[in-house]
Amino acid sequence: MSLPPDSPRAVVATTLLALLAGDAAALGRCFAEDAVLEFPLSAEPATPTRIEGRNAICNMAAALAERFRRDGTRLRRLETMTVHETADPEIVVAEFAAPSEAGAGAPEFEAPGEAGMSDPGRPSPDSQVFRVRAGQVHLLRDYLGPGPRSTPLEPRRIRSFSGSAWG
Repeated sequence: MSLPPDSPRAVVATTLLALLAGDAAALGRCFAEDAVLEFPLSAEPATPTRIEGRNAICNMAAALAERFRRDGTRLRRLETMTVHETADPEIVVAEFAAPSEAGAGAPEFEAPGEAGMSDPGRPSPDSQVFRVRAGQVHLLRDYLGPGPRSTPLEPRRIRSFSGSAWG
């Protein structure tokens, strides 16, 4: 049985496929004009914890894609994918691990801002919470983990967040 293309689960699948392809334009088409993308656990000062609007999300995705191209890395696949539907029909949670492929002489992909902190060749864990309405992502909270560690992350490197789960 196939899902309607505008169902939350199908929109999440389309969004993740665009991410894997490194296609910023296709990724942008998944988001509503006033969408919000959040990285509540981002440890990289250069990565904003909140990006508002489809255009800003597209610009960020294009910049990250260019950075990965320049570094010779790419996201290979999503492993151990689990998708959870919730009591709220607009909310879908995706959990997975994200390994990557490095070009000749390039370092293995690591979560942005986490260079040197993950064990080489091990995938980074990720949990993403989507709010999908009318066939578009209105909110995506990306809880990208830094990957397996040989030493714990210093407490000052972890950003905290507070308030309602949906603003």
